[in-house]
Amino acid sequence: SQLNSSMVTGSYLEVVGTSRLCLKTGKLTLEAARITQNIGEEASKSIPKKSCTKILICEKSDCWKRGGREVYGAIIKALKEKGLDESVEIKPTGCLKQCKKGPNLVVLPDKAKYSHVQLQEIPSLLEKHFI
Repeated sequence: SQLNSSMVTGSYLEVVGTSRLCLKTGKLTLEAARITQNIGEEASKSIPKKSCTKILICEKSDCWKRGGREVYGAIIKALKEKGLDESVEIKPTGCLKQCKKGPNLVVLPDKAKYSHVQLQEIPSLLEKHFI
C-alpha cells in the first residue's frame, strides 16, 4: 500500500524472498522478505539476472540406474566450474513420478521439469537457468 502512491512509469520493484514447491500438489508458495522500488535508468542496473536457488534430482533406483548418479555428479562439477556452487543448491529428492523417463530433475523456482537428462545437456540447462 505504501508503494501505490509513489509508483510512476519506468519504476521497477525488486522483490527478495523465498519460494517453496510442494511436489505432491505442485503448489508454489512465495514469501516476500523485502520489496524495494527502483526508478528509471538506475533500476535497470539493479535488476538481477534470472536466478534459481535449487535443482532437485530424483535419487530413486530407477532414475539412478538410468544415469541419475552420473548426472548428479556432472551438475555438481559444472556448478563449481561456473562459480555457482555457493548460490545454487542441488538436492537429491524422492520420486518425481516419471520413473520410466529418468533421470529426472526440477529447476526451482522456475519449476522447469526435465526427463531423460543426458550428460551433454547439463551445460545448456545451467546456462538457460543461471547465466
